[in-house]
Amino acid sequence: MVEECWNKITTTAEIFQEYCSEIGVDGIHFEDVYSLEEQLDKGTKGFIVSLPYPIQNTDFYENNYQTEHHPFFIHQTIGNICPLMAIIHILINSPSVQYQSDGTYGRFIRSLQQTQTKEEITQCFQIFKQIHFQISKRCCTKEDEERENIQEVYHCIAIIPFGSHIFVLDGRKGSYCVLSLTSRSSFVSQALSFICNNAPSNGLFSVVSLC
Repeated sequence: MVEECWNKITTTAEIFQEYCSEIGVDGIHFEDVYSLEEQLDKGTKGFIVSLPYPIQNTDFYENNYQTEHHPFFIHQTIGNICPLMAIIHILINSPSVQYQSDGTYGRFIRSLQQTQTKEEITQCFQIFKQIHFQISKRCCTKEDEERENIQEVYHCIAIIPFGSHIFVLDGRKGSYCVLSLTSRSSFVSQALSFICNNAPSNGLFSVVSLC
């Protein structure tokens, strides 16, 4: 069966910020990371990494640790929503995130709490569909259309701190990678080092932080 596929959106800090404002998430800030240096807010909740897909470097998915506690993870079954999935993976695993209870994200969380199957979780995401469509129309550029024509596809994953570990959450893979976290304050430097060491050799990737 062919999966449902939504419009693509541009993966920039500005677009992510707009997305969160539209779904009713307050008090967070997205920032483009142009150089992999530790000059970021120590309160960084996670990174969204945009990589060429299919991703050739399998090091991202080597699971070297067994953990007692696991982050909330969602398997992506709708095409082209990896940017939204990366945002959700960071937000839902950050208890300090504030959001409007009657906003789209608040209603999504309430409906998600009542799900039991992957099909029900997929249905929960329909609440974002209209917002996603509107943002995709506003942010689509000629450059995006050209990439679409040559089938140059980028895929977003989320990297978050969770307990004493770093998790690389990729909804498309249906699994995640686990790394040891020496201390909560070292998350930024460890995550950026991991990205730098494992990103594609051609350098075609981008990083956005969520604080």
